[in-house]
Amino acid sequence: MTAREMFEKLGYRRSTDIDVIKYSKKLDDTFYWIEVMFDLLEKEIVLNDNGYEAYTITCDLLKAINKQAKEFGWI
Repeated sequence: MTAREMFEKLGYRRSTDIDVIKYSKKLDDTFYWIEVMFDLLEKEIVLNDNGYEAYTITCDLLKAINKQAKEFGWI
C-alpha cells in the first residue's frame, strides 16, 4: 500500500503545489481540521490545525507519515 492510499484510508484528502504535498482531514462533527504537509524543498514535515487544541497522532497516521517520507527517500 502506498502512502497516498494509507492517508486516503484514514480519510485525508491530498492536494499538491509546486513544492508541497498536503493531506488534510476535517475532524468529525467540528469545524477543526488537521493537515500534514510535506515540504519537498526543505525536506520537512509540518503538522497544522486550525485550532489551539491538542490533537492525537494515531499509530496509523504515524505509519502513513513515515511511509511518505520513505517514498521521498528522506529516511
